Amino acid sequence: MFLVVRLLPQCLVLILQLDIKVKFSVTTQSFFDDSLTYGDNLPSDAQEITSEKYSELFEAVNANKHVYLSNGVMVISEARPDKYYTWNSESNSWEMTAAAVTQKASDELAAAENYRSKLISFAKDTISVWQTELLLGTISDDDKASLTEWMAYIKALQVVDTSDPESITWPTEPTIS
Repeated sequence: MFLVVRLLPQCLVLILQLDIKVKFSVTTQSFFDDSLTYGDNLPSDAQEITSEKYSELFEAVNANKHVYLSNGVMVISEARPDKYYTWNSESNSWEMTAAAVTQKASDELAAAENYRSKLISFAKDTISVWQTELLLGTISDDDKASLTEWMAYIKALQVVDTSDPESITWPTEPTIS
């Protein structure tokens, strides 16, 4: 039997071999304990592996890497670049479909717009007291200057073009005096 213990945050895996054989399926990226009965559910490509190989494959699969066969030998890929990539079994590489490219662009656009909204919200919270003081005529000259800087910052944020999130240059936030 194998005893698996994960030590976080280092994610070290301690495996004690006790007499159970384990198989790994490249097709399903899964482990199968030989002492259990799987019937027709055991993938045909499941191969028996050593405890050392189990440790190596376990860490790889949990690090978003893909195990594939090359000339009958199990090979571990680089880590999946991000959630938009899928494994292409023909080329043995991570690839993005056209739909994934579109989804990634949409998600990045939404994230940029959300980030801008958060910056504007923070800026408005920062100036709210100064605006009240300005209305009451009790604002100091320093706070009035800060209010002017922060209003310019808010206007700069509002005109940021988020259509190409990778090329955004965010305006510099004024200092709080």
